[in-house]
Amino acid sequence: MAPSNLQPSATLPFHFDTAEVITLIVRGIAALLCVLAIGVLYSVFVSRRMAMAAGLLVIGAGVGWLGRLVLKNLEGTRGVITREAVVVQPGGVCGLRMAGPAGTFPLRQFKEVRVERVMPGEGMQDRGHERVVLVGNEATPEILVATTALDAGRVLGKDLAAALNLPLDERRAPY
Repeated sequence: MAPSNLQPSATLPFHFDTAEVITLIVRGIAALLCVLAIGVLYSVFVSRRMAMAAGLLVIGAGVGWLGRLVLKNLEGTRGVITREAVVVQPGGVCGLRMAGPAGTFPLRQFKEVRVERVMPGEGMQDRGHERVVLVGNEATPEILVATTALDAGRVLGKDLAAALNLPLDERRAPY
């Protein structure tokens, strides 16, 4: 998420990367799996406690399952927007592909730039954030371009809509 004091601007070509946070999460999961693997090896070969090794293997399986869910469900893409097309590459970590669209999409296949203002529910400490999305026509996927601090997404969305000559849609979205 971009700091609130930065005002992003959309000059073409516009490079975007929404895979950064998911990459960090998956690397953390991979590091935890490495620690668990070392624990299993230590339990088997040094302390010779098979029950401990089995427990660590079960925990490792759960952590691996969680990592698979993260990669399967959280979208992370990288790409560039030009006056002619949007080129999107899926994010990835250690050769594992993240969820999200991939390919080259002509600009005429997009109908608008949408800024989604996401406000936290009551009792939540988060200040909220905004998502900037390129909305495609029926056969073209929506592409998340940025997640920003409040009001920075509006600026980015307006600049991007103006640069691409697309209408801007601002709306609230559920957390």
